[in-house]
Amino acid sequence: MNDIEWIYLIDNRSSSFLIIENETIASLKLNKIPLLHFLFGLRSFVGNFNKDEIKFIKIIKESYYLIEEKVSKSLFILKSSYQVKQKRIFKLLKEVVNCFNEHFNGNDIISLPKKQQLFISFKREIRSLILQNRFYE
Repeated sequence: MNDIEWIYLIDNRSSSFLIIENETIASLKLNKIPLLHFLFGLRSFVGNFNKDEIKFIKIIKESYYLIEEKVSKSLFILKSSYQVKQKRIFKLLKEVVNCFNEHFNGNDIISLPKKQQLFISFKREIRSLILQNRFYE
């Protein structure tokens, strides 16, 4: 799972949520505020998305992938090392969006505890998806 450093979700209200981060990043206990400013900058930089479009940005030895879920206008941002196969990340991000839709679309009017349960379940499924994939083949 160290191939992927993290995946963030930025919802339509510009709230950010950490979906997953690898153990190395988690152990560093970094200040997340500069990272969140960077994420919002990436969102502005890439502009509008077409249906199912994934945008890719490479900065030195890091790769950032962005995809927008069209119904909720939520944005998923994934950071990986530059060696990871792009088509595998694209496939994973499409699976992340599908999983998000299964959990949340149509569930707008639910209680906060239920949303929290759904988010925990969603994060577990994403972790499982990442562990199932091999990103260098």
